[in-house]
Amino acid sequence: MPIKTNQNSAIQLLILHESQDEAEQLINDLRNFGHATRAHQTSDEADLLDALNGGHWDLFLARPHAGSLDYTQALKLLAELDKDVPFILLANDNDSDTTTAALIAGAQDVVPVGERERLKLVVTRELNNLFERRLRRKAEIRLNESEKRCTLLLDSSRDAITYVHDGMHIYANEAYVEMFGYEDSEELEGMPIMDMISQKDKDAFKDFLRNYDQHESNKELTCRGIKTDGAEIKAHMQFSPATYDSEPCTQIILRIDKNNAELEEKLRAISCQDLLTGLFNRQYFLEKLDKAIIGATEKGQRCATFYIILDNFEEVKNTIGIGDADIVLTDVAGLLKKISSEEDLVARFSDDVFTIIHSSGIKKTALEFGEKIRTTIEGHLYQVQERTVQLTASVGISLVQENAPSSQELISRAHQAALEVRGKGNAVSLFSPKIVNDSEVSIIQQLEKSLDEGKLILLYQPIINLRGDSTELYEILLRMVDEQGNQVSAGDFLSAAANAGLSEKIDRWVILQAIKVLTEHRAEGHDTRIFINLTEKSIQDPSFLPWLNVAFKAARLPTEAIIFQILEADANAYLKNIKTFTEGLTQLHCKLAINRFGTATNPFNLLKHIDADYLKIDPAFTQDIADDDNKEKLKDLINQAHELDKRTIVPFVENATILSTLWQLGTNYIQGHYLQVPSEKMDYDFSNEG
Repeated sequence: MPIKTNQNSAIQLLILHESQDEAEQLINDLRNFGHATRAHQTSDEADLLDALNGGHWDLFLARPHAGSLDYTQALKLLAELDKDVPFILLANDNDSDTTTAALIAGAQDVVPVGERERLKLVVTRELNNLFERRLRRKAEIRLNESEKRCTLLLDSSRDAITYVHDGMHIYANEAYVEMFGYEDSEELEGMPIMDMISQKDKDAFKDFLRNYDQHESNKELTCRGIKTDGAEIKAHMQFSPATYDSEPCTQIILRIDKNNAELEEKLRAISCQDLLTGLFNRQYFLEKLDKAIIGATEKGQRCATFYIILDNFEEVKNTIGIGDADIVLTDVAGLLKKISSEEDLVARFSDDVFTIIHSSGIKKTALEFGEKIRTTIEGHLYQVQERTVQLTASVGISLVQENAPSSQELISRAHQAALEVRGKGNAVSLFSPKIVNDSEVSIIQQLEKSLDEGKLILLYQPIINLRGDSTELYEILLRMVDEQGNQVSAGDFLSAAANAGLSEKIDRWVILQAIKVLTEHRAEGHDTRIFINLTEKSIQDPSFLPWLNVAFKAARLPTEAIIFQILEADANAYLKNIKTFTEGLTQLHCKLAINRFGTATNPFNLLKHIDADYLKIDPAFTQDIADDDNKEKLKDLINQAHELDKRTIVPFVENATILSTLWQLGTNYIQGHYLQVPSEKMDYDFSNEG
């Protein structure tokens, strides 16, 4: 039976055992079963209590007694702390009474000592069951959050919506209640919907319901309803299948007859609004930005576009919850509206992003207004029930002038400007086009010549597993040879290459050379895999993945031999592209690594959208690892990564003193000059590791 969790994820194992040697043998058995294992041995109740309170455990293997602790006491502690940890008793024999007693006490199974094959089957089964339970709990939490969110949206909707089961109302939103003149939705619960239909249309309504298939979507009927005061309203009713409180039912959306000009105007206004904040929505903002561009290009009516990212909103949302976070967003919307003029257009662009079209397109005025936005958001105290929270913002600006590009490009420019200062947090930046200087021109000329003549070189640096796995891993590093014969690091020319539009060409050259070298190296008997860095341009290029597929087929190289590595900043900046890109890599069976991971405000939020296999930690976390605070931050980052079944790599290991610390912190892999400087050959001896 294969285990459903990631084979490379480490099992967090508790062992109740007196013998250190026998406990080590159990750990080795699990590793031989194919489960990477991190274990804690205990034989004392206080120590076990500390371990349970301080750790995240996947499996508990226990002898009947160890030191002062009995297995029944351990099970009692698990129950008291409400820990879901599969418990397997390692009994002296196959006695049925012992097995029955252990199962009654709460153990998942009993395995006689020495029966390794049976232990393997039981461990795999229990880990699979644990994995399924965790998935189910996560799904239930998400379902509950979704249902709450849907209810909130229904309650705030301007459309009149009701849910009907067997002809009876089971839910009605405020707009529906008001439409029919009731005071409260509770008055409608259990009331037949037929009682609210005009006598003139009852027969037609009955015929419609008789012929309505519960699985049909968007079936429509126009009829007259009766309000509490006896007045009739002509409404268009749209029927769709739905569920409410996990019960199948029918959703009915009512809209007053479209001839009502006043209602039409309200509906038009609603379609332009963000329902939560009351500001204009993204679609309307882009429409107005298109018109502003026309005004700038044809009439010289310059203005400015502001892209406002709430820096720490994810952290605030995780702290106070989604519902209260919505209150904070509403407060921010009110502040932006208050400091904007009547000529300005303020919109909610996405979850934690607001945009403004500001009436002045003068650089100085735009920067002053950006600073006003920043200080207003920072200086406000957001009161949520008994709690007070604070926010900061990164503000990007792009000017709308006579030569303005498309609305999407203007937004991208403002977004880019905001991202440039987001790492600093709470700052304002005006987009400025890249200017190629003389030194960049020289670099570009050398680079183009090197590409044409095939004079770029590849270096290889080993990535070493600290957990005993001798798999050969290398990262490919690119170098250019200048006119004096010196090697130029990629960091010194890739920016110029991007400005000159050479990034994709370089990426493809590197991949083709790497595939060629790797194919030859593996033909010599090496099971080697390599990390290849990709630039943002390749991620956004729709032709890249089809090209890559052809390259793999031509070389007959297993696609899992290549791990593509992208920067965390690029992944966040081009999230939609990277999601599509990752799905394509999965179809090709390639792996993905995120480089310089951990610098974002909430780095693990990225992993909700893309499935990365490796996380290469940003070097900033190890610059002063002797400091307890820095060490704790790195430990937390590694632990969270492992909980998500991600393998961690710590680069820039430059001396021996850091090795033991990294091993204790649990990192999977290390890389750096202390192990080996980048070399033109893949000649590192991995057999000496582990």
